[in-house]
Order: sequence, then C-alpha cells, then structure tokens
Amino acid sequence: MELYFKGDECLYKPVEEDDEEASTGGGGTRMIMRRPQSEIYRNFATEKRVEQREFMGKKYLIVDTLKILPWKLTTETKKILNYNCVKATYNDTLRKQNIVAWFTDAIALTAGPSRFSSLPGMILSVDVNDGELIWLATKVEFKKIKDEDVKAPSKGELIKEEDFRKKMEEMRQRNGGGPTRIIRN
Repeated sequence: MELYFKGDECLYKPVEEDDEEASTGGGGTRMIMRRPQSEIYRNFATEKRVEQREFMGKKYLIVDTLKILPWKLTTETKKILNYNCVKATYNDTLRKQNIVAWFTDAIALTAGPSRFSSLPGMILSVDVNDGELIWLATKVEFKKIKDEDVKAPSKGELIKEEDFRKKMEEMRQRNGGGPTRIIRN
C-alpha cells in the first residue's frame, strides 16, 4: 500500500504491481492470493473521507466526515527512516483494538496508513494489538505528483459505514460465525 499526499489531501491505495514474474524453472506451483482492494481518500480542508472497499467481489463507496481519534501522546521517541518519531496510543473500544502509532512532525501532514490520522504529523508506523497487524513505512519520497494521483475513488455502491459493517457481520454469521477473522483496514 502507498500513501500519496498533496496539499490538504491524501490517498492510501494499493501498490500497482507487475503480475508477470520470471519463471524460476522446475515443476513448482505458484499461488497468488490477493487481498480485497481498498482505497482511502482524505481531504483535511473539507474534513471529508471517501473509502472504496471491496467485499465478496463487489465494490462499495463509503463517504463520511473525518474522525478525530482520541490519541494519547507519550514522551517516548524512536527513529524510523531517520525521522524522529513520537509514540501515541489509542484504545479503539468498537473494534477491541489497542493501537500504538509512531509519528513525525518533520512531515507536517496529519495522515497515515489505513484509517489512522489526526496526529500532529505523518504516521510512519502503526501496531494493532501488539503485533496482530503492523504498518511500517519502508520509504518516504518527496516528488512531484499529478492531481489525479490524489483524487477520491468514485466506483462502487454508495453505502453507510454501519451498513457495510452489518453486511460483513451477516456474512460471518452465514459462514458459521466461527473463528473467522476479518481484518478491516
């Protein structure tokens, strides 16, 4: 996943990868597993969030306002990609997740991976539930990007966040309600 940002806007989207890989020879098997594609657009000036999610082969479009997460800033620091970062924590009671984020004020945009934002700088790392899910920036590049690289997704059935969650829960129940784990970005 990549995070593009320009001015007051950012877009978090999948990396476009080349599906054609050179064969290594031999009689091996190649299995390709793809995660559902999602894109998250945020406009901090208008406080708008547009998220395109894929579920069961269908695209959905969720339009909402930006949520200000109640982060708790700490005094703990560490370096990520040569940026001085500060630790922030957040307890998401709805998703039952303890979240640790590391952000840098050297990049003055309150953005980060997936749904995470609203810290006083760019989030370079997020850890959910002590390693259950981790995002870590592997490279930061400052280069000129086109306006179309940071535009809101527009394809999919318009749906409210709560209705989308209900659809996912109904599918989980239909599949036996067992230990299925759905990772929501």
